[in-house]
Amino acid sequence: MDTHYFRGDRWIWIIVFLLYAISIMSVYTSSRIIANGQNELVLVKHITMLFVTFVVLYIAHIANYNQLKRYAHMLVWVAIVLLALTFIAGKNINGEVRVLSIFGFSFQPSDLAKLAIIVLTSKILATHRQQIHEWKTYQIVVVYTLILAGLIIISNFSTAFILVVNVLLLSYIGRIPIKHISSIVLIGVMAFMMFVGYASLSRKSYRINTWKNRILSFSKSFDKGRDDITQADFANIAIANAGILGKGAGHSIEANFIYAAHADFIYTIIIEEYGLIGLISIPLIYLIFLLRTIYIVKKSNTAFGALLAIGLCLNIILQAFVHMVVAVGSGLVTGQNLPLISMGGTSLLFTSIGIGIILNVSQDIKDNEEQQNNNEASA
Repeated sequence: MDTHYFRGDRWIWIIVFLLYAISIMSVYTSSRIIANGQNELVLVKHITMLFVTFVVLYIAHIANYNQLKRYAHMLVWVAIVLLALTFIAGKNINGEVRVLSIFGFSFQPSDLAKLAIIVLTSKILATHRQQIHEWKTYQIVVVYTLILAGLIIISNFSTAFILVVNVLLLSYIGRIPIKHISSIVLIGVMAFMMFVGYASLSRKSYRINTWKNRILSFSKSFDKGRDDITQADFANIAIANAGILGKGAGHSIEANFIYAAHADFIYTIIIEEYGLIGLISIPLIYLIFLLRTIYIVKKSNTAFGALLAIGLCLNIILQAFVHMVVAVGSGLVTGQNLPLISMGGTSLLFTSIGIGIILNVSQDIKDNEEQQNNNEASA
């Protein structure tokens, strides 16, 4: 790989191209329902989106990530405004209002919200390291996290959960005292209980009924005597019939019945087609990505770069974990794409931005090492 054009950690670049290849193959075979017999057109659309997001990734990996500190608060406020607009005038898709249409383009502000809070938290933890034990230093993170999570949870509980867990993990890594971290958990739980209570008493359910139905559906999935078949049941059938070797590329049967096979259940289709290899290889790729990011964090010369890299990595890993847990039938069905594999514009876009920034941080380490070596050679 030519390091002149592809700067940063080469292992992460390999992972990116590997996930792109898996994505193209998996989306082609899992998009039968939405393709309606025009799989090639869906594939062309997906490849085009991959190309666009790769360009964004490439730009992010050569830009100066330190400039993000200037716009941390602005990013959060833009996310808050867009989430509020989504709540007011967002698109209703399958009973869920997560998408905002901007000049004809569909956009999920929740993905921007996750990026924004990671940037802001990283900035505050890095800038105020000497006052890290003071509550007033950390309270701005708590306030913004709860505002963003509160706006997101109305339409997408799992995304709000990922956002909060990511902030908690990043805060722990940034050496925020446990008592402060516990406060955000306590305040969050109390706010959530108040929200559920209000929604139960008011005429508007705010997706409370959706959560109840999903919990009931998950609990009933263990009841062998029921007659109804859900998307999760088809996913379980796909995995059960996969065998060790799988059915082979393009030979998925359950892709004909799972509506969200190209997005929320794409890991299921990978397992059905590739068997044990698909089951193990996908988590392994994300694990390697995590380990390489940890290596970058340990080598980083700046606190902001280190925290930003691990925060963005954890965002991807948490989303992948939630997706895979749901896909294998071990969790409540929720709408989380498999990062850089599932079909989906906004998710692909912000995953690419995140990886680009991580690559940018890794290149910063290489530049510093080269500068150090040059200084030692000239001394």
